[in-house]
Amino acid sequence: MNMREGLKTFLIPAIIISFLVICCDGESTRPEDGIPIRITAPDDGDVLFNPVTIAAQTGSGFSITDVEFYIDGELVWIDNDRPFEYYWNIFGYENNSEHTIMATGYSDTASYTSDTVTVTISLEEGLLFVAAYRPNADWTYGVATYQNIMFVATGESGVEVIDVLDKTFPMYISRFESAGQALKVDVRYPHLFIADFSGGVIRADISDPDSLTEAGLYNIEVQAIDVAVSDDIVFVADQNGFIILDNTLPDFLVSLFRSYLFSGSNYVTARNDTAYITNLGNLYIINASTPDSPEIVFAYQSPGARGVAVIDTFAFVARGDQGVAALSISDPQNPGYLAGYVTQGAVSSVEAADSTLFVGTFSGEVIALDYTQPDTLRLFDNLVIDGVLINYLKFDSPYLYAATSQGINILRFIR
Repeated sequence: MNMREGLKTFLIPAIIISFLVICCDGESTRPEDGIPIRITAPDDGDVLFNPVTIAAQTGSGFSITDVEFYIDGELVWIDNDRPFEYYWNIFGYENNSEHTIMATGYSDTASYTSDTVTVTISLEEGLLFVAAYRPNADWTYGVATYQNIMFVATGESGVEVIDVLDKTFPMYISRFESAGQALKVDVRYPHLFIADFSGGVIRADISDPDSLTEAGLYNIEVQAIDVAVSDDIVFVADQNGFIILDNTLPDFLVSLFRSYLFSGSNYVTARNDTAYITNLGNLYIINASTPDSPEIVFAYQSPGARGVAVIDTFAFVARGDQGVAALSISDPQNPGYLAGYVTQGAVSSVEAADSTLFVGTFSGEVIALDYTQPDTLRLFDNLVIDGVLINYLKFDSPYLYAATSQGINILRFIR
């Protein structure tokens, strides 16, 4: 398998003459044939601070057609096209850890293994800017990821599909044109769910990133603002309340329930059969274990509420000028207030990870808060993206994707 075309860096293979004799699979190479295969980047003993492209070079006289790359003895990549390379994302490894790199090349008759290169990973803690991606429309309203693909909601320009295998160099793949204005997206493979404002809710097949196809549409009488999928049901936040859709039919999205109990919904997230919805005035917790007859189990008054993140037994509410509030939801029918954090700019979005809450503001600040201590939200790190409004945050460890008024910013977070 190969990296997507365009991600490779052009390298000129060099002929290296050596008197080293290498035996592989019982075959000996002649001294004048040189070294069959070796790692040319990174160098042995390097300290790596960022992802790196591992390059393997083959010697003159060896008809190598496939190269396997190994990290710590584990096969991680097979490349059958020159130059032979593997983009290694080091951010998933422990800080100050040591690792070995090796490559094995195959010809029609033999295999050859390189010498081992040893490197050390050194990671800087906190938030770090990695890259920016500006789509066809500057404004981005929502973002979702699946493996190495990023889906960006760009309003009237629909959804852009981006290759982020190399996080430092996002590359356009395709565009899904929608009838309305794509505001938010959520993924449950093989489908992407789009809150398309006047275009309703769209389910798109993403099994071929080069060409997304519609796989279901639900039209509503008012604007769809946000969407969240959970197993067999889809929750929709719209201007009249919320909708629960059946996600089991292959070609259709069908309504199971329609609520007008509150209006002006602006955000929804889902966990199992429970939805968490905000509408600028309140946070609503909705039990949808019976999808056609859901129950509002709790309403938390929160003026300015425009987003919520849920993890473990915690819910975090983005409250605009009031900052962010942390709630205990160990008992969903009786959540308790734990702590608050006031920001300089109005909070527009929250996203939760293990031990860390990410906060985005309309003034372009991204804040990482530690919530491990009871009743406390403590500043861990922050980063300001100049001149933008942050509309939405999505964390896919160790990367944080910020949808802003000037495209997508990709940040890396390590703690």
